[in-house]
Amino acid sequence: MSARVRAKKASAGIENAQDRYAELKRILEDRRREILNQVLARRSDIRVIMIDLADTVGSSLRPEFRERVTLLPATGLEGYRKAGYPFPDCILLSCVLHHIPIQERSFFFSQLREFIQDRQIIVIVLDVEPGHLRSQLGILSDRYITGDRQAALVSRKEIIALMKSFFPKTVYKETDLYDKDRPNYCLVFSANA
Repeated sequence: MSARVRAKKASAGIENAQDRYAELKRILEDRRREILNQVLARRSDIRVIMIDLADTVGSSLRPEFRERVTLLPATGLEGYRKAGYPFPDCILLSCVLHHIPIQERSFFFSQLREFIQDRQIIVIVLDVEPGHLRSQLGILSDRYITGDRQAALVSRKEIIALMKSFFPKTVYKETDLYDKDRPNYCLVFSANA
């Protein structure tokens, strides 16, 4: 086989692998993004305020739910508080924590503590447990396709420890998501219970 034929086959193989990887990434991202749409579909009484440090937020929101969702891109907890928005009934951190660099996670939880103060509130954490093929594929997608080179998965055990260190009175329960859709997990905390 000539070098030209080998190079052509290798190039086709790389393109095929890239196509399969892009499809896998799309499926993983769609599943993560669909959570809010499912909640809004089931509960017509819920209104949502989405904040994100990124310049865009809510791109996967279905048009029929748009009027029930306030989008605040380029906004952190402090910006939200200073803008005078009402204190939320619940905080959902959906596939957020693994995008916070490891060395900044304690700072994030200290900001969350400052934001919540002594109020009782439900904090729901949805994320991905490390140590599984699917979780490894997801983190590779975050690092090499979306460009978040600092993405690092955070285990349930780590989240529980962080919440307990910043909210000593917190109680929590784990939903059955991990059993049904491993490596995804959902922890529900009652902060300041």
